[in-house]
Amino acid sequence: MSSARVKDLLVLDLLRAHPTHGYGLVQILEQGLGPAAGLRRAAVYTALARMADRGWLTSRAEPGDGGPDRAVYRVTPAGAEAHGQLVRQLVGQAAPATQPLAVLISVLDELDPEERATALARWRAQRTARLAELQPLSAHPGAWGAAVRLLVRTTQAELAAVDELAAIPATEAGEPADAPP
Repeated sequence: MSSARVKDLLVLDLLRAHPTHGYGLVQILEQGLGPAAGLRRAAVYTALARMADRGWLTSRAEPGDGGPDRAVYRVTPAGAEAHGQLVRQLVGQAAPATQPLAVLISVLDELDPEERATALARWRAQRTARLAELQPLSAHPGAWGAAVRLLVRTTQAELAAVDELAAIPATEAGEPADAPP
């Protein structure tokens, strides 16, 4: 499954429901499903440009809030058709999610105790902040709310794993040689 196509689907889906300017879209994505799709600020603007080049989006300058005009993006009929095609293609290709934290946890014993503690503290802070962002959004109805609730549960599971590792002193942690082949 192409990550660019997942990003395109998410952007098109949001713009179909709520035409907005790029910064507004970034804010919506950062508070919701954007990180799950790897959609950070630069990637959002890249996706908008790519989709505008394909004729999937149009933009119109509208007055900003006390600042310069902003380009407000709207989905074109071609974009709506592309959205439908992406939904059908990507839903059929859904695979288990990648879990980069699991890979990082598997090599945590390579670090000295101070580095290990620092990494665990950073991971805990990141996941705690993410939960604070996601939990208010989990009340949304329908599939979007279900997707956010999935992210909440995934983040809670990651936080539990980090807390479990933090409770194990580094001196008791397994050696890399003990790892399965």
